[in-house]
Amino acid sequence: HPDVGEMKDEVEAQCVGADKIVKFNVKYVIDAIEAVSEGMIDLAVQESHGPCRIMGAGNENYFCVVMPLAK
Repeated sequence: HPDVGEMKDEVEAQCVGADKIVKFNVKYVIDAIEAVSEGMIDLAVQESHGPCRIMGAGNENYFCVVMPLAK
């Protein structure tokens, strides 16, 4: 069934701060990333199980907030 399952992927990233494990609906993350015109993105998560802010690197004029899946 296309709405059920698990997917893992890896991307090159530069991380700052402590490791966090947060689960998101990948469609919402992809939609937010596709809306960014910059070549690199900033993805910020303040706390585990918290929302994620996605914005173009260096561009504070536009950002998306993606809420995590329930625990």
